[in-house]
Amino acid sequence: MDIWKIIGICATVVTLLGAIWWFIKHMSSLVNKPKLVISHRPDVKDWHFLDTGEKRRFITFEVTSKKGQTARRCVAKARIIKPPANVTHLQKEYPLHWADVPYSTLSTGAEPVEIGAEPRRLDVAFSIPSQYGKSWIAMPIARIHCAKRSLLLLTTML
Repeated sequence: MDIWKIIGICATVVTLLGAIWWFIKHMSSLVNKPKLVISHRPDVKDWHFLDTGEKRRFITFEVTSKKGQTARRCVAKARIIKPPANVTHLQKEYPLHWADVPYSTLSTGAEPVEIGAEPRRLDVAFSIPSQYGKSWIAMPIARIHCAKRSLLLLTTML
């Protein structure tokens, strides 16, 4: 047998084994992805802010990883399915706030978190008792500035 034929066969076998290895590696990463579970019922939590003395009521869900594996860089978004009739400048999605992530006035986007077997609390909406009948999407910027303007106001009761 010619040496070049042997080298060609070896190169073909090595290439084929590399392709099989790549396929198995990527398929196993798809199968072994963590699966997140959201609690079936929302929880209502009252919080008193020490710096302002303000009270807010939050609707929250707990999120855990089903397999006990850690899900990395998780973000949560609220998607508007049917926009209200009289609202303008409405986005389709809004980032939500993870309860134990500090929020700042500099960031308006979603803060990624890691979710493992321990539950992470996700704030979805909140209200302020002093502003009767109003509630807001619990995104980081709304949690800071909602009282100053009608930012992300969900409902107003008349």
